[in-house]
Amino acid sequence: MSDESGAQHQLGGLVFDYSALESIYLGKSMRGVQLIISAVQANETLHVPAVALQQLTATMPLRAAELLELSLTMVAPLSIDHARRAGEVMLAMATRAGTVTRDAPVEYTVSAGHAVVLAEERGLAVITAQPLLYAGQPVEIEPLPS
Repeated sequence: MSDESGAQHQLGGLVFDYSALESIYLGKSMRGVQLIISAVQANETLHVPAVALQQLTATMPLRAAELLELSLTMVAPLSIDHARRAGEVMLAMATRAGTVTRDAPVEYTVSAGHAVVLAEERGLAVITAQPLLYAGQPVEIEPLPS
């Protein structure tokens, strides 16, 4: 986010990958709900990778609409630079995690790649229900039930 002068501002908050959103909206994770409530109460941003919102919209459109109604939800676009970096992260995930990544649905790995990029760039934790995907990644993880 930048102001009128073009200066970049770091945003606090949390990065939610698709697996976290799915876990929260399927009712599997009260901890995830608590994280959202706490973030909203603390006026912190809920960072959502664009591909996570895309998958949530395809699978749970009403929940996606609810997420977007939260004024602190920020959908991070998948820019060319982010796409390249997320692809590199996905390759590293596949190399380090072996069969874990191959067995994980693609919507989890694509969202996870972009989540790492956002978390690194903004110095934030990633909320996920697929913590094994993040093995070896230089980001803080907050695991939720899958």
